[in-house]
Amino acid sequence: MRVAAGTERAPKLDALRTTLAEIDPGRRWEVTGFRVESSVRETPLASEETRLGARRRVEHLIRDAPGYDLYVGMEGGLASSGNEVWLENWAYASDGVRGYFGSGGAVPLPASIVDEVVGKGRSLAEVIDEVAGRADIRSQEGTWGILTANLITRRHAFRDALVNALAPLLLSAALYR
Repeated sequence: MRVAAGTERAPKLDALRTTLAEIDPGRRWEVTGFRVESSVRETPLASEETRLGARRRVEHLIRDAPGYDLYVGMEGGLASSGNEVWLENWAYASDGVRGYFGSGGAVPLPASIVDEVVGKGRSLAEVIDEVAGRADIRSQEGTWGILTANLITRRHAFRDALVNALAPLLLSAALYR
């Protein structure tokens, strides 16, 4: 089965390949990553914006890379309620006709990171690199890994989002028709 992914980032592609192999280990999955725009800011500041980014990646894939069996977009962003802010991961999967969202959960962000990202408008990728004292964390364990001592990495969070988004298409399709 041919799958188009709206990313070239290794943690996202690894999450997708791992998830598909878990869903159907006997199937031959051909995953191709594409650089596509999410049409949202680098760090979305609301769940709705994060979901929109994942869906827009899929819409661009369907338009620009036709002929795949599945299209998948993944986006990380922030969600808030009152004084609390969380990092969330969302996936959107489509067969070109039907599409579904799936969430990968949420982890609370420290106030110091929220101040930089929300208050000063900096990207989470830039801020977490400074906090961790390393470069390109988002292509490694991600903010999830830094905050959870690698018990949940970026790849893990996207895996859960992917299972939830793909369930209506691949796991429980008869229930969603």
